[in-house]
Amino acid sequence: MTGTESTFTSSVPADAPPHLLPVILAGGSGTRLWPLSREHHPKQLIGLIA
Repeated sequence: MTGTESTFTSSVPADAPPHLLPVILAGGSGTRLWPLSREHHPKQLIGLIA
């Protein structure tokens, strides 16, 4: 093995779209995102990158 080889294995499927990162949503009331999040527009639907 040389310094350019890697033993890293990915758990991401080979056919996954590029630059797609999974996000684990945590519970909570979402008060830090208020007024962006509302009852009819929950924090899970707020765009992370505009």
